[in-house]
Amino acid sequence: MIVLHCTRNNSDKIWVIEPTAKPDGTYTVWYGRRGKKLRKDSVPSSSSLDSRLREKTNKGYIVLEGNYWVKDGFLSEDILTKEPIQSACWYQIKSTIQDQDLASWLSSCLDNVRQYNEDDACDLSHNSAFISLSNHDAYGKSEYKDGPIGTLLIFALRKYFDSSYVDVVDDNGEFISASYMDLDTSLSEILTAWESPDSSGNKKYTTFQDLKPLAIAIGALEQPVDLSIIKTDKPGMFF
Repeated sequence: MIVLHCTRNNSDKIWVIEPTAKPDGTYTVWYGRRGKKLRKDSVPSSSSLDSRLREKTNKGYIVLEGNYWVKDGFLSEDILTKEPIQSACWYQIKSTIQDQDLASWLSSCLDNVRQYNEDDACDLSHNSAFISLSNHDAYGKSEYKDGPIGTLLIFALRKYFDSSYVDVVDDNGEFISASYMDLDTSLSEILTAWESPDSSGNKKYTTFQDLKPLAIAIGALEQPVDLSIIKTDKPGMFF
C-alpha cells in the first residue's frame, strides 16, 4: 500500500491507495483523519497511479516510507510490523501532548510506584516503554521479557491523557480499547510469557489479581471506593 499524509493548513489527513488495480479496473483507496477510522472507496484506473500520486503531492501530501496495511478501517503503521512476537503492545501518542506534561506525569508515576514498592519502581525506570516515553518518542512498545509493568504504564498513559490522544495496539496490530477486561486479557498473556523470576526462583506476579495494587499505583486502574466509609440515612437494598 502507498500511504500519503497531509499537514498543510493544520490538516492531519491520510490517503491510502492499493497500487494494484482490481479486475474491474478500479483502485481501492482509503481516506480520512490520521488515527481515526478511514473511509473506503474505489476510484477509476483511467488515470495512471503516478498521476494520482502527483495530484495528491501537489496538494501538500507527502508519501510515508515503510510498510502499512489497513485493517477494519484503521491504518496500522510501520512500527507495528517489527518483531511483533516479542512485544506485548505498542503505543502511539499525538503531538498535542506536550513534552513537559509527559515528563511531569512520568515523574509522578515513578514516585507513586516507589511508594508502593521500590523494586517495582526500579523495574519501571529501566523498562523499554518508560525509557521511550522519557525520550519523548511518539512510538514505543512494551516487551514480553520486561514483564507486565510496561503494559501497565501504557494503559496508565492512555488513561491519564485520554484515549483520543493515545492509541494502543496489540502485537497483531489490533487496536486495544481502554476497558478493564482488555487490560486483564493483555496482562494475563504477558504473565504467561514472562520468564523473569524473583530471587526465590518464582514469578513475582502470577495473576491479574496480584497486579491490581501495582496497577492502581501506576495509574492504570482507579483506586476502589471504600463503601464502608460512606454515610447515609437511607436504608440499604439487598437482592
